[in-house]
Amino acid sequence: MPPSYATRVRAVPTPLRVVIFAPFVLIGLILGGYWCWMFEGPYRWLVNSEIALTGVYYPFYTGFFTVMFTTLFCALPGTLIQYLLVWLEVFPVADAPRLALGKLPSYAADRLAPSAAPESRRPPTPPDDYTS
Repeated sequence: MPPSYATRVRAVPTPLRVVIFAPFVLIGLILGGYWCWMFEGPYRWLVNSEIALTGVYYPFYTGFFTVMFTTLFCALPGTLIQYLLVWLEVFPVADAPRLALGKLPSYAADRLAPSAAPESRRPPTPPDDYTS
């Protein structure tokens, strides 16, 4: 069975993933903060929409939404780069060795295979008739 997508993502080294995402996230945070501070861009559009719809706006919530939306939007190129690295299998997944039940230590084999457990560790069987 081929490795899952999550396994292939974990094959990409973590420092490389940080290097891919950090600039885009930082740009998103700075740009969103700039828009909130200077009352421009999506922040202004949201404020005008809130005032038109409700007659009031909440600066903290509007600013938070603007910064988070901008950060997520700016992280899309990093996501695309990571997807391409995984899809093109730039970092192949090393197959993990699978242990056979016979090669496990005895205590692990006892827990994994109930038929191999000693008789003293098995729970008692209930009697066939429950009349007594």
